[in-house]
Amino acid sequence: MQILQKRWWAALALGAAGVAGLQGLEASFEALVGSADDMAEMMVRMMPGDHRPIQHPGQADPTATRPIPELHDALARGALKGKQNLGGWCAAGDMLRPCPDLQDRFEHYLQALGEITLAEARVLIEDDARRELGEVRAYQVMALFDHYWAARTYDFQNELDARDDAARAAAVQERRVVRDRLLGEEWSRAFFRQGDMGVQAAATSP
Repeated sequence: MQILQKRWWAALALGAAGVAGLQGLEASFEALVGSADDMAEMMVRMMPGDHRPIQHPGQADPTATRPIPELHDALARGALKGKQNLGGWCAAGDMLRPCPDLQDRFEHYLQALGEITLAEARVLIEDDARRELGEVRAYQVMALFDHYWAARTYDFQNELDARDDAARAAAVQERRVVRDRLLGEEWSRAFFRQGDMGVQAAATSP
């Protein structure tokens, strides 16, 4: 980490002050940090939210998943038969920009949980991202996926109760705080705003 911090400050000395400053300096960054993964990690850390690493299933044991072609074949005959992945990557230049399309990308494979494991869903998303976006942005996608999954499966203390205004308000606020912490406010809104609006609409409907 100390070495990475030194490289980070060296990169800043080149004038990479903010996301906009990264564009066009990729070659210089890569020369300094030595690998696309190190460069991508620095770019992820510039995004809002808590980007400390989250251990995910299959991370420690990459052999825990079936080969990618086998997974695609199984899904084409099973849970994803006839279904297209309509999500997008929310990519703009060297970075990702908050939009709900990336959540749709994630959920395309997550809907098949049961036929595939979470680790296998993650492998498929990462493979798509690497092929379509390249190493740097694929790293960002997977960092967001890990934090999205943490927010999606978080064990909230307050339950949503449409019959109790105070309880519902507390539940919505708790979810907002946790998601903002994990994803940053903009990604949190992009992924969950529609669902939150649905909760409010259901609560106010006769």
